[in-house]
Amino acid sequence: MSYHAIENLVEDLIGILEKSNLPEAKQRHFVYNLYQFQMRFDTSYTELRKFKYLQQIHYLKKLPIEQHPDYKANRTYFEGLEEQDWIDIPDAETESSLAYTENGYFFPSYGSLLWERLKKEGAWPEATEAPEQVIIPNLLADMLDLAEAQGEKALMHNIYLAFLNGVLAYDFDAEAGIPKQFNDWISDADLNRIRDHFIKHELLKIKKKDTEFEVPSRLNEISEGTALDRVAQVDFLMSPKKTVEQIAAAYQKEQQQLAELPKKIELIRSKLPSALEAQQWQFLADNKPEDGHTIVWLFYRDVNVEAVAMRLFLELTFYVDLSSIAVKQYVQHPLLLEWQQQEKSLNIEDVPLSINVFEFVDADSIEKKLNFLGLWVLPLKAKEATIAKSIDQLLGYISEVSDQYPKKIHQEFPDAFFAKPYKAYVAIFDADGPIEDFLLFNNLYSISLLFIYHYVQQNRLDAAMKVHKQLESRLTDRFRVNIAWYKKDYMPYIKAIQQGKKPALPTLFYKN
Repeated sequence: MSYHAIENLVEDLIGILEKSNLPEAKQRHFVYNLYQFQMRFDTSYTELRKFKYLQQIHYLKKLPIEQHPDYKANRTYFEGLEEQDWIDIPDAETESSLAYTENGYFFPSYGSLLWERLKKEGAWPEATEAPEQVIIPNLLADMLDLAEAQGEKALMHNIYLAFLNGVLAYDFDAEAGIPKQFNDWISDADLNRIRDHFIKHELLKIKKKDTEFEVPSRLNEISEGTALDRVAQVDFLMSPKKTVEQIAAAYQKEQQQLAELPKKIELIRSKLPSALEAQQWQFLADNKPEDGHTIVWLFYRDVNVEAVAMRLFLELTFYVDLSSIAVKQYVQHPLLLEWQQQEKSLNIEDVPLSINVFEFVDADSIEKKLNFLGLWVLPLKAKEATIAKSIDQLLGYISEVSDQYPKKIHQEFPDAFFAKPYKAYVAIFDADGPIEDFLLFNNLYSISLLFIYHYVQQNRLDAAMKVHKQLESRLTDRFRVNIAWYKKDYMPYIKAIQQGKKPALPTLFYKN
């Protein structure tokens, strides 16, 4: 999903709020929640796009930088800020100083920690009510209602596509208001409001040229082995001709067939470990979580790639509900261990190099054997002999490609990795559409940290701080507050190098 599309959608939604007759506090409530929605994605700071209106409803203020609560105690820091920058005092224990600054002014927003401080000082009397964060379906159902009332049909299409793509991409979880089990969808008032708009206004009937969002196809979202809850949810969101009652009846019928699964699951549990040990993998663990929906097998072996000793891990995760197996490989690289002052171990929790092994298999030969998530589909509804044959095919692919990932790592790291300029990686993540480049690290946070470490070791502190500042400019308040890695690993490292130290490379950011 294009993050520019999200930014533009939020701007358009704020536009219809501006045209509404809602009470000012209600408008402020919606604006707050729309920006909370936007911050769920890796978007830029866009509040100044609607500055005049946001200032009018007292969501945003423009204040001289000298009026910042921390200005007097940190004057040197403030005088060192650039014309366009973020105020984020390094030694502050919380994010309560955080605000965007431009041309000698700063722009605190309603609901932020800085708003809380200014309100207590009496500097924000127009908006003293506490913000109330609502779940995504409730927010977007209300936005559909408002867009319908104003005759904004094109906007309704975009609202629905943003919601649909977010659900399909698992961007919204139960905490955001998307129940995991389909039974909970049936009576959900907000989800049914959204579905009613979808059916009434035919919100999936739109040409691709008329929207910035992807227009998904049901056929591409459901394949053999797709979880029953997922199938029912996709039908709820994408099948206007099926009633909710019909979708629920089909769901219940499929659930009954799951009762035959235990015997077939035991076949898989008995076959996989011994076969992989025959491929020289050493067995580490067989974990079955309490929920009974997944089984995880873990193996390892040591290899040498042109005299570089690496430890490989092979993790197979059997998702019973999906009738599918994920096959992931992890690699402990000796250079990263050295930089982090760690020893080789049997722990994969903080191993940053990992990949889906099927990425090394010819796509044409394997495409029909994988679901839309890239997981190997097991024919659990078939006879045991058919299941056993599928497992043998899976093991054949693993044997074929298991050494390709460490060879690729050796080819790319460290020389080729650092030979590419940092800005080239930024451009990759800023581009619209899927990432086509092969990346050892699948997020810009880890890449940035590695470049900072690399520059510090070369005594190029200015270059390291430039990368840090570029990364900081991209981070959202939500990331800074909620992501433990940022507070526990990244910022302590940055503060240490700002003090002239050369600490060990901290844990890299892990993105599943």
